[in-house]
Formats: sequence, C-alpha cells, structure tokens
Amino acid sequence: MNRCKITLHAILLISFCLGIVYGCGSKLAKEKRKIQDPNSSVRYLATGALADINDTQVVEPLIAALQDNDQTVMSGAMKGLAQIGDKRAIPPLIAALRTENPLVRHKAAEALIKFDQLAVEPLIAALNDNDSNFVQQAVAVLGKIGDRRATEPLMGLLKHTSDKVRMAAAAALGLIGDPKAISPHIAVLKDESQFVQYQTAEAQLIYRPYVIEELIAVPLLGSLEQEADTAFGLLRDQQLIPLLITVLKDKNQVVQYEAAKTLFIYRPHSIEPLIAALQDNDPEVVWRAAAVLGRIKDQRAVKPLKVLLNHESEVVRLETVKALGKISGNLAAQALILGLDDNSRAIRRSAAAQLVEIGPAAVEALIAKLNQNDADKVCLAAGFLGRIKDKRAVEPLIALTNDQRAAVQMSAMAALGLIGDGRAVQPLILKLTDKDADLKDSATKALIKIGAEAVDPLIAVLDNDDQDLKNSAAATLEKISVPAVLPLISMLNADNPDIQNMAAEVLVNIGAEAVEPLIVSWENEDSDIKNAAAEVLVKIGAPAVGSLAVRLHHESVWVRNKAATLLGKIGDKQAIPSLVGALTDWNIRHSAALALDQLHWKPKTPADRIHYQVAQGQKELLSKEWELTQQILLDDVLLGDERSIEYGVYAFMELGGDEGILKLIDILEKSGNSMMAQAYFDCGHPGLMDAARSWADADGYHIVTDDEPPSLKGSLP
Repeated sequence: MNRCKITLHAILLISFCLGIVYGCGSKLAKEKRKIQDPNSSVRYLATGALADINDTQVVEPLIAALQDNDQTVMSGAMKGLAQIGDKRAIPPLIAALRTENPLVRHKAAEALIKFDQLAVEPLIAALNDNDSNFVQQAVAVLGKIGDRRATEPLMGLLKHTSDKVRMAAAAALGLIGDPKAISPHIAVLKDESQFVQYQTAEAQLIYRPYVIEELIAVPLLGSLEQEADTAFGLLRDQQLIPLLITVLKDKNQVVQYEAAKTLFIYRPHSIEPLIAALQDNDPEVVWRAAAVLGRIKDQRAVKPLKVLLNHESEVVRLETVKALGKISGNLAAQALILGLDDNSRAIRRSAAAQLVEIGPAAVEALIAKLNQNDADKVCLAAGFLGRIKDKRAVEPLIALTNDQRAAVQMSAMAALGLIGDGRAVQPLILKLTDKDADLKDSATKALIKIGAEAVDPLIAVLDNDDQDLKNSAAATLEKISVPAVLPLISMLNADNPDIQNMAAEVLVNIGAEAVEPLIVSWENEDSDIKNAAAEVLVKIGAPAVGSLAVRLHHESVWVRNKAATLLGKIGDKQAIPSLVGALTDWNIRHSAALALDQLHWKPKTPADRIHYQVAQGQKELLSKEWELTQQILLDDVLLGDERSIEYGVYAFMELGGDEGILKLIDILEKSGNSMMAQAYFDCGHPGLMDAARSWADADGYHIVTDDEPPSLKGSLP
C-alpha cells in the first residue's frame, strides 16, 4: 500500500515538472515567433517577454533582435540582455556602440554598464579600434563602470590623435579615480586643445569622495582629512603639489583656476609649497598662490604674505591684501595696515575694506595707528574704527577730540558718532561751543548719530547760562527728532520758564513727528503740560490737523472739545469737513461752531445751516424754519447711531415745543430700537422717559438706570 502511494506521488511530480517544461518551451517558442512578427510593437513586447523567461535559450533571439530595423525593438533587446546578464551578449552590445543612432548607442551603453566587470576586458580590447567615435563611446562606458583595470589603457589614450578621445579618456579617468592617473592627467592640462584642457581640469575635481563645495566649507580634520588624502593619493604622491603649482603659470585661465582649486583641497599639505611659491619670479604664480593661501586661512601664511605688500606688481599686492583679509586675526590686521600706505588707490581701498571686514581683530592695530604724526593716516584709522564700531576705540577717539589738528578732531568725532557710545556725549557737547564752525558741525552730526543717549544731556544744557550752547543743543535735539520728543514734552512744566520755552520751540521745529506724542500727553494729569502741549500743536499747524480731526471722535468729551478748539486756532481749511461733522456732537457743538467761525466757513446745505444754528443757540432763526428744523433733527434721530440720537433728542428738548417731543415718541413707537429707547430715558425728559419705559416693556428690553452698573447701560435685549 505504501509502495503504491510513493509511486503515485512520483508520477504526479514527474507529470508536474514535464508540464512546466512543456509550458516554458511552448511559451519560448511562441515568443520566438513573435519577435519575428511584422508588427514592431509585437516584436518589442516579445523582447520583454523573452527576458522574463530568463532562460539561456532566449539569448540568441535577443542578440538577433539587435539587428532589427526598429530602434525601440533594439532598445528592448538590449534591456533584456542586460537583465539576463549572459556574457555572450557583450560583444554584440559593444558593436552596437558603432551605430549612428544616438538612442541605440545610449541604450547599448546602459546595458554594458549593467554587465559591470564582465564587460571591462572586451571594452578595453575595443580601445584599439581605428574608429575614434567608437573608441570614444567605449571609453565613456569604462569610465562609468569605474573598474581600475581600465586605468592604464585609458592613460594611453590621453595622447590619442582625436580630441574627442582625449577628452573622453580624461573624463573617464576622473570617474575611476585611480591615484596613479593623476600625474599624466595633470600633464594633459597643457594639451594643445583648450576643450581637452577644460575637460581635464573639470575631471580633476572628481578625484574626491565629497562634493567640492563641502570640502571648501569645512576644514579637513581627523578622519575626513585622511579620507581626502587617500582619495587624492596625497599620502603616496605629494610630489604632485609642485607640479600643480607649475600649472598655475598656464595661459589657460580655466586650467589655472582648477589647479588652484585642487591645491586648496590638498591643504594642509599644500601650505608650505604655496608659501615657497610666493618667491617665484612669475607674478602670475605669486598672486595665485597668495589667493589659495587666503582661502586656506592658515596663520603661517601671514608673515610671508606681508612681505608681498612691497611687491612691484600691483596685482600681487592687491591679491595679497585680499588674502590677508580672508586669513584675518591680529597679525593679518597689522599687515593690512601697511596696505593703507600703498600708492595704489585700489589697494588702499581694498585694505580698508578688509580691515572693516576683519572687524574686532583689527581694532588694536588701528588704535595703535592713532598715535602717528601723519594726520591723514590718523584720520583714515579713525574712520575705519568708526565703521567697525568696536567700543574699545571710544576712549582713544575721545582723546583725539582735543587734538591740535582740526581734521583729526573731525574724523574722531565722526567715528564716535558711528560707534554711538554714550561716553562720547559730554565731550561732544563741549565741542558745540567751538569757534570753528566745521568742528561745531562735526560735533552736532556725531550727537545726532548717537541719538537717544544724547537727549537727556542735551536737554540739561538748556539750563546753561551760555546762550550759544543752549541754541546749539536745541538745534541738535531738533535734528535727533523722535527720540527727543517725550523728554522734551516732560520739560513743558519745568521750573525754569526758559527751559519750557526752548523745549516748546524744539517740539514745534520737530513738527509732524511730535504731534501724536503731544496729543497723548493730554492724558497727563498735569494741566501745565496739557496746555503747553496744546499751544505747541497750534504752532505746529497744518501737520497736526489730521491727528486732531481724528480726536473729534475720541471717547473723552474734553479731548473732543480741545481738538475742535485747536483746529479753529490753527486755521487750516482741511479741518472744515471734520468740524462740520462735529456740529452734530451735542457735547462739542459750541466748540465746533466757534472753530468754523474762525475758519470763515459758511453753510452750504440746509442741514449744515440748521446744525450750525442749533450749535449757536439761534432759536429765533430756527423758529422761522421750524418745519425744516424738526425734519432735520428727526432725520438725525433716525440715523440710528448713539451720538446722532442723543443730538436730536437734546436739540428738541432745548428748542422746546411739545410737538417735537410727540414726534420723537412717534418715531420710537414706529421704528425705535434699544439704543433710541435708552437715549430717551437718559435725557431726563419725563415724557420721553415714560415713552422709553413703555417701548421697553412692550419689546422686552431692560432700561438701565443710573442706579445700575454703568457696564449694563444701553445693553441690547
């Protein structure tokens, strides 16, 4: 029985395997037929299907498909052959590199790259072909495979007769990154073809495991330096550095540039050779070596670079100044100061810019420069100290404000202004009394630049007996402007009337910038400051109109009245529209009407005339147009805002007449709202108060009385 079971299982297994084989064979035969189909789409799909079978029997049909006249079929066959990976496909794929069709060449190259090491030897053999275009394609594939077995054959091609082959070989060697290729590779930087030179220079940058910008951005320390050394072959081939320095003489700027870049990457090994190159007889080598040392930023280079500041070549001196600026530090700053004496304006300006860029590190060296006898050099140093703005320079610069040379004093004061340190304020204020107008002007400008820190000391001077000093202080405060406004406002109630007057005068001269702070000062409890601020606003005039007009809507009745009064005193007709609107503000109507009188305004509409007459209490004139008056006042009530309702109600009450009261009640009953009812109740007229209660009861609104918290007054239902 068991024997029967085993036999049955064996038969089934054999049958299953035969079925698979038969099925695969059937599919293979089917796809082989399809790959010869007249329809190119069918043939293309067959290449993929054959590759998926992954059987050695599909290799020959796919190789045959490389001769197809349709490029998509050829591309599909190449992809399939790469997928299978059978080395029989390599020779025909290499042969496909000869085709003139760029797509086919590209696909053949892609397929060969996937074969990786298997394709290297056949591709190397192809390098001996007479067709330079074909050789160029083979070289490119070898570069992308990156196998070092190709290094020496590719090095041989660096002397090929074809520019294209030499360029391709340089690029491929760069990708492979074999250190032994560096020497011959660098030699090609002098190739007769500039295109080859450029490609070689570009390929140089590929000899590293990191992106060039990353290498430039961080110092090569520890393991990173070791890795970079290995990548460049530096540990075994440091004789390349002098060779690269020699390349700096090349006439091709691209080659020079790339050589300089590589020398930078070779740091710190390249530092000493580069320093030695500073003594080269060729200025081109010298300035390029100086430039690389500047990028490396090693302090060892400062002393030899300093010597170059006396070089006969202006280009060398200029690049040296730039290099010292990049290296930075105290020693570099001391060296750069020598550049300030150069006879070339460009170099002097560059040295100045580098010193400012170095900043704090240059300060001590520049301070030492202040003790020279040469006034021009002292002024120059003072100017740089001002631009650097380091506070260590303050005391030495203050000392120079008493120098016998006017130019030095002015430079010192200008620098103190730029630094903005409060220690300079008192010495500068003393210079405001100088008889020399230029020195006085320099002190004023410096104090203005210092700004806020100079305000209080300058205000204190307003109490001085020296009128000229007071006038100068006042003029300086005026130019300081905004930072001086609030301190000056606080002086409007000073014990000394002279200080009050001078503070007010300065505020007037400051003008528009003082307006808002002056109006805000009305919140001060000191009535002297309020009144003085009001007078200053009137003197400021037109610039104050806009802000005062806004205050006509302020919640404070006192502020609204004050604003209307001042607008009338200023007399600027820009205020008329705002003042006309204020006629319907019951609490400030008199002030608005008086201001309009001062502006010689005449009503242009019946409503304006009635409002003006109400404000002036001209009952007799209003009675003559009683119907019109009632209608306009009722229209005000119907506007619905609290201030207009209040105005209409109080106007009716003042003018008298039961008829008007009845009309108000009628409006409340027909089209009233909670705000109107509350206004009627608040006015105190018995009839209107009763009407308000009745309306509120009917509409479910709670009238707030004076006994209740103010926050509830006028609340909506």
